[in-house]
Order: sequence, then structure tokens, then C-alpha cells
Amino acid sequence: MTDNVNNPSHYASGAIECIDAMESMLSRDEFIGYLRGNIFKYQWRYKHKNGLEDLKKAEWYQRKLIEVEGRVSAPKAILEAEKNLCHHHWVDGLDGGTMVCAHKCGAWK
Repeated sequence: MTDNVNNPSHYASGAIECIDAMESMLSRDEFIGYLRGNIFKYQWRYKHKNGLEDLKKAEWYQRKLIEVEGRVSAPKAILEAEKNLCHHHWVDGLDGGTMVCAHKCGAWK
């Protein structure tokens, strides 16, 4: 049986679902905007198009938004990514014997 809310067949025809590909392609803020836009769209049109099904779709996107917002905060995620991608530029630390990264990624030697 086709479930047009939770598993629409037209979004899962390949090895990865469309929503997962979009999340990978978009920045966190862009993906959150996409989710919020879909919540609004389905709530806006439910009386004139698909009724209860559209409300369930809005609810699905709302749950996805809650899931995304519940993950690590954006500033922390950005800092962690910068630590992993930083090409360190070493400068003398305050103690004179330690080198620290000038990019403030937290690396030291």
C-alpha cells in the first residue's frame, strides 16, 4: 500500500531518498528554510487541495524540522568542521613554548 505522507514512492526510486539528498546538498539553514516552507505550504492549501493528507504532510515536515533542530547547534557544528578542515597556521602561544593555530580552531602543539 502506498503511503503518500511518510513514504511516497516517487521520492524513493533510487538508493537514497530525495529528502536525504537535499539535506546533504543544502546548508543547515537552507534545509531548515526548505522544511519551514513546506510546513507552511501544506497548511496553507489543505482546505483547497488534499485535506487531511496535506495536514499530515505538514506534520511530517514539522517532525523533520524538530529532528534537525535537535541535532548539534550550528555554531558548534561549524567549529567542529573548521577543526577538521583547518590548514593550521602556527604562532607562538602565550607561554613561549607552545604553538597554537592562528585560526582559533583549538589546535596546539
